[in-house]
Amino acid sequence: DSVASRGLGDVYKRQALSDGEVRAVDKDNKSITLKHGRIKSSTVEMSPMTMQFAVKDKILLSNVKAGDKVKFTVENIEGTATVTVLSVQK
Repeated sequence: DSVASRGLGDVYKRQALSDGEVRAVDKDNKSITLKHGRIKSSTVEMSPMTMQFAVKDKILLSNVKAGDKVKFTVENIEGTATVTVLSVQK
């Protein structure tokens, strides 16, 4: 087990993706409502629920719509649970 492989493992844990379904997209307010399973990232741990999240970058919302299945990461940014990674699943 090398230092490099341990480092990659840490990066992977920080970027662990959660599964969700998009319920609503609000591009004007940079937010997304997701029905999601358990979330565990480096800064957020949350039980399954449906809730609205802030989005770090409006570009993340450009190709997503209600009903889409997504993989995402949520991090605590200045006290707000914020989607930092969002990928639509085909």
